[in-house]
Amino acid sequence: MLDTHFFTFSLRIASVLEFLVALAFPYAFLMSNKGIAMLNGFVLPLQKGGMTDAALAEAQQASIESIRAVSAPTAFLCLVAQFGVLFMLGFQLRVSWLATATHIRQYRSGCDLLHMGVLFGLIWTCIHFGIWGMASNYINAPDAQVAELIRGPFLMTMAMLGDIFFSAQCLMYGPAIFLLDRYQPTEVTGGVASKPKGSTWLGWAVIITRMATSCAICGRVIIPMTWTPTLTTPYVWLALSFMLVAGACSTAWAFTFEPAVNRQLMLLEGGQAKTHSPTKRR
Repeated sequence: MLDTHFFTFSLRIASVLEFLVALAFPYAFLMSNKGIAMLNGFVLPLQKGGMTDAALAEAQQASIESIRAVSAPTAFLCLVAQFGVLFMLGFQLRVSWLATATHIRQYRSGCDLLHMGVLFGLIWTCIHFGIWGMASNYINAPDAQVAELIRGPFLMTMAMLGDIFFSAQCLMYGPAIFLLDRYQPTEVTGGVASKPKGSTWLGWAVIITRMATSCAICGRVIIPMTWTPTLTTPYVWLALSFMLVAGACSTAWAFTFEPAVNRQLMLLEGGQAKTHSPTKRR
């Protein structure tokens, strides 16, 4: 059993790392204006017919500079996010032991969804770390080589693929956290099973914000930026805002939920708990 003192903080560590990454991404991509220049480098070359050669050259040069400025910090943030996913995997392994000991189908389903979310999280962090780590090798490259990297299909295609897996991770995390929160098992006193009293408000907040983040990220991938070039910046702001709020709600939930799981696991390990009925945490 992975019930060591270190692993009793795995969910909280994972949530804090995810929240820190959500805080850093808006600065890296928007507040520094580098990320917007990079996005424009993807969009504007496809609209050459409506631009002068001088404006196109200026946009491409700004995109080249943005790649040099953003690639290394983004690769580092993806590495931090990957550590967060690994800590979430540690929590999933612990809570799966509790789910196995229960007869609550919904709780086990939440654990399975969390496992799928961890899998998607590992995939998207590996993809983004790979492409931005590769892009960071172009920091000292000539402008012509960096321009070829931007104009080529590899960087944007892989970034969109990583975003799809990130959207899938949020899609799994939201219902998983809600089910774990809603059907958290408790001991049965005197052999009398208490009725479920509903989820905490944080469980509802997490599923709503996670689903909104998933839809926003997926929409940004599905809707071509060339269709709505003037909405590129507001839409990215919207997606990152949802991600930040979802990270804050998940962190608050983790600090209330994980201690209850730890207590239940200690009771189960000592043979003192019966986990046949869910109820609201106190």
